[in-house]
Amino acid sequence: MGLEVFDHYECDGQIELFVIQEENMGTDKTIAKRFCEYYKACRDKEERKRREWYALAEMWKKDGYIDDALGDRVEAAQKEYAEAEKETNIFARLALDCILEGQKR
Repeated sequence: MGLEVFDHYECDGQIELFVIQEENMGTDKTIAKRFCEYYKACRDKEERKRREWYALAEMWKKDGYIDDALGDRVEAAQKEYAEAEKETNIFARLALDCILEGQKR
């Protein structure tokens, strides 16, 4: 299964709903909660990286794309954002998989 890009608002709702409501999950519930916490932390980091990238890109655009050093910073910020997004999606998938596995039992 490949990584998917999640609609984080929808994913948040699914994770929160299942982690809170599923009383019969036992230890799976604890694990799901932990993955949910990691997911939220990663999502916050991803959002921060996205804002940094956009801010740098706007500065570079206003500069007329002349400053090569700023262009390099934009590229580096974009890569950092992509890595943060990938990490967020991993923890979202782990949380949802853990929740779904717990429901099967």
